[in-house]
Amino acid sequence: MYILKMAIAIVAVTVNCTIALSQRSETDSIRQLLKHEKNDSNRAILLYNLAALYQGSKPDSTLILAQDALILSRRIDFKQGEAQSLNQMANAFNWVGNYPKALELYIQSLKIVEQGNNPTSHAIALINIATVYLFQHEYRKALDYTFLADSILVENNLINHRKYTLLNLGDIYEKFNKLDSAMDFSNRAYAAAKSAGDDNLVGTALTNQANVCLKLETFDLALKNYRRAIPFLKETGDDDMLSENYLGLAKTFLALQAEDSARHYAQLSFAISNAAGFQRRLLETSTFLVNYYDSKQKIDSAYKYQQHLMAVKDSLHSIEKIKEGYLLTLSEQQRQKEIQELIIKEKYEWKQRLQYIGIGVLIPLLFIFTLYLRNKKVKPRYIEYLGLVSLLMFFEYITLLLHPVVVNLTNHVPLFELIVFSIIATLLTRSHHRVEHWFLARIGGKNHHAKTN
Repeated sequence: MYILKMAIAIVAVTVNCTIALSQRSETDSIRQLLKHEKNDSNRAILLYNLAALYQGSKPDSTLILAQDALILSRRIDFKQGEAQSLNQMANAFNWVGNYPKALELYIQSLKIVEQGNNPTSHAIALINIATVYLFQHEYRKALDYTFLADSILVENNLINHRKYTLLNLGDIYEKFNKLDSAMDFSNRAYAAAKSAGDDNLVGTALTNQANVCLKLETFDLALKNYRRAIPFLKETGDDDMLSENYLGLAKTFLALQAEDSARHYAQLSFAISNAAGFQRRLLETSTFLVNYYDSKQKIDSAYKYQQHLMAVKDSLHSIEKIKEGYLLTLSEQQRQKEIQELIIKEKYEWKQRLQYIGIGVLIPLLFIFTLYLRNKKVKPRYIEYLGLVSLLMFFEYITLLLHPVVVNLTNHVPLFELIVFSIIATLLTRSHHRVEHWFLARIGGKNHHAKTN
């Protein structure tokens, strides 16, 4: 698995120093850019990119930054920014295991992406939804969304990206115990990865093939694929998949009754997982080693790994507790952000209403002022000019008031908007000429009649 190979570990026990420093450098760079960036769309992009850097370590920061990006994107009608911001918010909830909320936000993002013309983004949005269903063991739905993503890539000739969907399909089918399909898609993913020269994906595809062979009890082929995958996984530094690979080798050797080799590879898997803090992998390898040493009646060794097993279970239990706290924190932070967004929106709408009221008061005052000047020693052409200005403002004000009504009525379809506004313009133009003639006659008296005659 590649895209879907996302560990839902709420607290990382050990953090790789190089990765942490690299991420810190990136976050610092983006924060510096944010201080000086004035363009709103660029600010939204920087915010959701910064949110992405925090999703593995600080999902609460991811949520806050992504919500800021979402508010800004909606304010300027930046659809790409809105979709990406929703996606990052969903990632934050997915990371802490709040799958219903993650799914809700992924679907919101998908709806926006569907309106655009970016098939890659569309496919990724569908794969994100498939991820949620996979984590909830709803394999049929995970397959449906992954197949849909794959069809979009094929339809738009994005063949190079298909290696990911093929690999994911193989992985889902393997977990679904549909082993013939799992092997078919794993083989196709391997061929695509090999053709693209993607070593990490090659190692993952070979490991997936071996996992299927293990379930099919074709042990010799399983050993061959596990061993072929190791150099690729080592070269790309994929310790998580390497740990899975070694545990698969241990299970295969145990099935072949090569017990020393089984123990050796299980210990390698344990060592990698322990060093990297892969708690879920540690749970699997510790369980395997406890059972192995129990069967050999080696009490001391069994007890040693039993202690590790208990420690991992305690750690995972603590993670679940922390996860619950994160869920409450994230939900509350989202609620507070929504309240802030509502306040900003209400302030904006209030300012808009005040402006409409102000214009609505100004126009009649200008009419009254024009009529007042008629009785003063003011040149008629000045009075006529003010009258024309007030009339023009009145008709433009009507158009301004009708604009949101027309937009909602036509559902933002440009062709329909053009037709409706053309009809309105025709009616207003005819009315404008008649009212103008009548008004100028009133304020200009005989001078106006003389001019028109």
